[in-house]
Amino acid sequence: MYPGTDESGDGPHGALAFLSQSENRVGVLAALSDGAPRDRYDLESAVDASRRTVLRVVNELSDRGYLRETDDGYRLTALGAHVHDQYAAAVDGLDAVAPVASFLAAVPAGVVDFDLARLADAEVTAATPGGSYAPLDRTLELRRGASRIRELAPGVERRSVEQIADRVEAGEDVEIEVVLTPASLETAESEDQYAAAHEAVAAAEEVALYLTPEPFELPVSVMDETVALVSGGMDGRPDAVLETDDPVVREWAESYIGRYVERAERIDG
Repeated sequence: MYPGTDESGDGPHGALAFLSQSENRVGVLAALSDGAPRDRYDLESAVDASRRTVLRVVNELSDRGYLRETDDGYRLTALGAHVHDQYAAAVDGLDAVAPVASFLAAVPAGVVDFDLARLADAEVTAATPGGSYAPLDRTLELRRGASRIRELAPGVERRSVEQIADRVEAGEDVEIEVVLTPASLETAESEDQYAAAHEAVAAAEEVALYLTPEPFELPVSVMDETVALVSGGMDGRPDAVLETDDPVVREWAESYIGRYVERAERIDG
């Protein structure tokens, strides 16, 4: 068989599927990835498998051109080393986003253009049956001490509006920029529970309000150095909030909010 091909003829393009079907295949490649030769006994110990299993795996990898037998033992080929490195990178990439996978499952594809591995250390606060307000509570906590706030607001929530109104009425040194949708603006202006606080916010010099006709693909806030990505929140109460201080994510968030601001209409003052 020609090296690098298999019976299905898919060549190296089927490498990920081939390796994912067997931990022993991955284990043998990993055992040889440092470039040093290994004999059969070393490989049996490395993958904790029987002689028969190791021989079968070695033959499979050899048929694909991933390794070859030398006088010193088995060694990876250049193709085998590349396949191992790419497979390990793919696994690492998936592992990196595992802690925030449930949040990312609610984010449309194509919205973010940074490496999602940047979110590996992010924290997610999600609503639960006994804590449906937990994401909102966390968002308000993040905003409470921030001196610079930029956000896309798909919905309105009483405590959120009142928090901003209280800060500007108290004369705090803050700079706030909020982009509203037509629905959220109508609610803020017409509902008794919001109207007074919204009027105070709209009249404040520290606040810039904008109206966008476009729906938000992903509600985003920047609060000083912290970025908050929001899942849900059309009624002002988010389903989950992801927070990160990663500078690359923050640069993306500033640009993302800025694109809405550029196309929006200034409505305060």
